[in-house]
Amino acid sequence: MTPKNNQSSSFVLPDMKGSLFQNESQNPSAPIWKGKVVIEGKTWALSAWSREDRNGNSFLSLKVEEPWTPKG
Repeated sequence: MTPKNNQSSSFVLPDMKGSLFQNESQNPSAPIWKGKVVIEGKTWALSAWSREDRNGNSFLSLKVEEPWTPKG
């Protein structure tokens, strides 16, 4: 069983696949899901927020961006 919020680099995703894990941030504007996706051999950071459209329909809003790396 995989621990909650485990984004370990030991798990290798195949191309054009991704995974999301619950984000336990207390910040109300933070994404509720975070993870990664591999596109054409490059790993990207993936975030998702739960949203509602003007008709009351729920959906996930996604953001794909360069993975965070510490400076220095």
